[in-house]
Amino acid sequence: MIKVKEYFKISEDQSKKIISEMSSFFLNPEKFKDSFFWIETSDGTFELKIREIFDGGSNFKESNYFKLTKKDGLEKITDIKEIKRKLGIEFKSRIEDFLSEKGFTPFMKYEVNRQEVKKGGKDFRIDNFKFDNGLKENICRIQLVGVKEGQEAQALSEINNLAKHFELEKQDKFPKEKYLEMKRVEQKNEIKTPIKKISMK
Repeated sequence: MIKVKEYFKISEDQSKKIISEMSSFFLNPEKFKDSFFWIETSDGTFELKIREIFDGGSNFKESNYFKLTKKDGLEKITDIKEIKRKLGIEFKSRIEDFLSEKGFTPFMKYEVNRQEVKKGGKDFRIDNFKFDNGLKENICRIQLVGVKEGQEAQALSEINNLAKHFELEKQDKFPKEKYLEMKRVEQKNEIKTPIKKISMK
């Protein structure tokens, strides 16, 4: 089983309309924050993703998800012990503390409000993004979960039909790529700031 997804631009009014029409189908609402770092090592350049889950109050809980991806995309690691080994972090140390001590800052952060939707026997996931670092557009990601291989085209059609109903305009690029493109144009020097060289242990 796989996930199929598409990105769309979404306004406040469209977001309210989705909630109004689909709230009876909502399951397991979730809120989380993702931060992305570039880390240059002797083994290549990596992107580190850290996720913090909202605790239901006014704070985010301890980070519970990490993913380290090599720049060429050929290596992806989610096991926290292996990530620490790869980055030369002591086993007992927190990754967040290591980043802070080394002076790393995220090149992108966003908050996501997620709604699981069960509709027509299908499991949809609707994510609304709120970006830090200057990206002002409201972006929505609609995913169809549990899609069988070979049925991707049908899943995309169902996602686009749902988006069409709410008059959502398709987002041409993945939000992260659009943000990076904007940063390269507007802040050519700052884009290099998060990249730090560390030695492999």
